[in-house]
Amino acid sequence: MVCVKKRATYADLEALSAEWVGELIGDGLVARRRSVRHQFTCTRLLHLLVRAFDLGFDGPGGWCLLPAPELRFGRDVLVPDLAGWRQGRIADDVGRDAHFVSTAPDWLCEVVEFPSAPADRELKLPLYHCMGVGLVWVIDPLRCTVEVYRRQAGGWLCTEFHEGRSPVHAEPFGDVPLELGLLWMSDRPVECLPSR
Repeated sequence: MVCVKKRATYADLEALSAEWVGELIGDGLVARRRSVRHQFTCTRLLHLLVRAFDLGFDGPGGWCLLPAPELRFGRDVLVPDLAGWRQGRIADDVGRDAHFVSTAPDWLCEVVEFPSAPADRELKLPLYHCMGVGLVWVIDPLRCTVEVYRRQAGGWLCTEFHEGRSPVHAEPFGDVPLELGLLWMSDRPVECLPSR
């Protein structure tokens, strides 16, 4: 479920109960509840990436990866499902008691599901581009797909499209194969929802 309120402030974000994730986009509040399928995919992906790319076990390390960080850019407050910065890029930005980050991530991931998909794609992707985010993954756990977008001068370029359960090498984490099958709760994608 997605809830939208016009002319919202940060106080509206703080007033949300714990099961809601809220964002300020333009002058409006967009809030949603995450499904169990959504949480499953986010948790699995974070675990797989942190081991190899943050901690450097079985992989090159060199990243700081965070689940659902609050990103503040001007009036907008966004909460991607996962975000990553190359090592050292946010150290000066995040103080001891910081609750948000204002340095654009090098990579972030949105796990989309109906009805939040339009907000993620139509509202948030253009903002991420304006903020200078380098790469975005859009993962659809119902269709079992991963789309990789690279920032270009005029917008986003989809450079990779993966589906199913096979291992893939997806930018910027192509050094270690990502087992797509570990991200899905179901053995099969929902057949009534076609891929892009």
